[in-house]
Amino acid sequence: MSGFLTGPVFRGAYRTLASLLIAAAFLTVLMVASAQQQVMQSLKASGADKMSYSSARQLVQSVVDMHKQQRDIHADIARLDTRNRQIDDLLPPADSQLSNTKNEIIVINDRLARAGLCGLAVVPDTYSSREVWFAIAGCRSDPKMPAETRKAIDLLDDRATGFIAQYDKVELFKEEKRRNIETVAADRAQIASIAVDIKQATPVIESFRDIDFVNESTIMSATGLTSFPPALMQIILTFLSGLFGALLLTIILAVYPNSKFQFTQTNSYWSRILLGGLIAVAVFVVIGGGVTVLGSNKALFEGDANFMSFCAIGMLAGMFSDRVAQWLSARADMFVDTSAAAAAAAAGAEGLPHAKPSVSR
Repeated sequence: MSGFLTGPVFRGAYRTLASLLIAAAFLTVLMVASAQQQVMQSLKASGADKMSYSSARQLVQSVVDMHKQQRDIHADIARLDTRNRQIDDLLPPADSQLSNTKNEIIVINDRLARAGLCGLAVVPDTYSSREVWFAIAGCRSDPKMPAETRKAIDLLDDRATGFIAQYDKVELFKEEKRRNIETVAADRAQIASIAVDIKQATPVIESFRDIDFVNESTIMSATGLTSFPPALMQIILTFLSGLFGALLLTIILAVYPNSKFQFTQTNSYWSRILLGGLIAVAVFVVIGGGVTVLGSNKALFEGDANFMSFCAIGMLAGMFSDRVAQWLSARADMFVDTSAAAAAAAAGAEGLPHAKPSVSR
């Protein structure tokens, strides 16, 4: 078994699998970088170029939250409207029952007033039913109170069905409906305000259509790459481009071992691929430090450079890592040797040796 794991068949299988993973990772990052580049161009065209990618992405996410908030508010309005319709059905019979009870209280009050009990008087038209009720309720202790009248007052004093319960029920219905109407009005105003914010963010939302397409893919969305700012994505893209370039050259040497291409031969399969990625990042840092600016008149790390330049840099650095090492060595001469000759030699070295898409100063 151990011989099989170290044999050429197994070694070829895991090399193939690893190569596919590197290629898949490179293509994934390249697609995300392409989408981000399109987003930045769309933001510039829409006049939102002063907004960074991360800020624009946060705005798009906030718009998603706004839409959810609108749906929640609409649901709350629907719930309150349903409740108000229920109150409209419940309030008339409750109000009618309370009106009958009020009339009964007035009849009892007038009866006691004519009998001269408790100092009660016939109530005027503008009376407070609660005050009348408390007056006749307090009259039950009078020994002259007729038993039938006392019994009627006791029934009206029932906590569940009596006058106060009926009165509170009607008032609670009215208060609840009033609060619901105020809440619905406030909710509608909030929906209108959110709609204005969403409309203002429309150009930014439209600019992120390509990113939305990427996020619709389960696999692509799971990587979380679209959350990386373009400036950081450039570093990842450069590293993977270096891996891909080194892998490409390694496979070329494996497929065409007797080719006349002037490639440096090596038996270190994985070391060469890893070196390709690392040296690509090294070149990226050197040009990011001001040696060369690609596709922009600003600093490289501001994220405005053409992302395809990073693919070219990474792939060439990965494929020709030995020559890039010499190029980096020439760049180092200006730091370790301050002589005029060394400075002139460093200044005269242009681009990656023997690489047509050169990295200019």
